[in-house]
Amino acid sequence: MMTSSQNYWELHTNCLIADQILPFDVYIKREGKTVLWRGKSTEVTQNDITRLSESGVESVVIGIRDKEKYLEYIEPNAQELIMNDRIPVEYKSYVVRETTNKILTCLYKSPTDIGTAKRLEHIVPPIVELILSSANMAPLRFLLERGDMEFSYAPHSARTCYYTIALASSYKRFSREKLHQFALAALLHDIGQMIVKPEIREKIGKFTEDELHEMQKHPVYSVSLINRSEIYN
Repeated sequence: MMTSSQNYWELHTNCLIADQILPFDVYIKREGKTVLWRGKSTEVTQNDITRLSESGVESVVIGIRDKEKYLEYIEPNAQELIMNDRIPVEYKSYVVRETTNKILTCLYKSPTDIGTAKRLEHIVPPIVELILSSANMAPLRFLLERGDMEFSYAPHSARTCYYTIALASSYKRFSREKLHQFALAALLHDIGQMIVKPEIREKIGKFTEDELHEMQKHPVYSVSLINRSEIYN
């Protein structure tokens, strides 16, 4: 599994994308030491990755401060990562979960941003394919692994999406296109919360009757916001 120490993030060797310029340094562990393998701005070829794997190196590490750069690097290639049978499911799940949370965080900050909306649409197929990749729903366990226990909208919406796809796929009657629609709907179900006044939405403690009534309107706000933006139409 992708793990972290004080200074580094570990990822599977095949979580590197062939024929791409690295936006970060990549290290390997050798005799208990962390050694630079490929530096930032270097192109990594498939031969490089293959030779690394054949030499017995199953994982590489990147600086923990480069996590955001890694997620930006992997996002356009998420589907390719999901289809790579050489990558263990826990690594795939970690990348999909963190990428989805990152995109949703951006969308909640700017719900009508077209670029972010398109990024969300593009991550839907990898989410669906990952969950469907195992008959025993093994990816779901890794997607739902405990993160920050404090509630926030991005991981909540992501978890709702994972549960939705797992449940819908269990009926074995829905097409991929329909599962994609379910996934996107689940990811967006709380976007209307951004219309609710922050002093109500972020209130700690019991709502007044009027505040509760306003909070209960958020699904309607979600539909209104999506229709008004015309991003997903």
